[in-house]
Amino acid sequence: MILAFLDIEVVIVVVVVVVVVVVVVVAVVVRLLNGINIIIVVVVVVVVVVVVVVVVVVVVVEVVVVVVVVVVVVVVVVVVVVVIIID
Repeated sequence: MILAFLDIEVVIVVVVVVVVVVVVVVAVVVRLLNGINIIIVVVVVVVVVVVVVVVVVVVVVEVVVVVVVVVVVVVVVVVVVVVIIID
């Protein structure tokens, strides 16, 4: 496990950055396509977030609470950003 050698803070920052990048990319793609279903976009984003979180929790079990908090914040931001860009 490569992530096991990193600091917990580094892992959390990497997760947040990855999620934000994915959200931005998805938002741009949606903006360009304009015809895509909002439900599909939300599902894709949620799946990506869940996968990343599961990986981090498996690697760094002792920061489950922190990860959960970060995930909740990120998910809220994701939903808001996607809704704003769609509208």
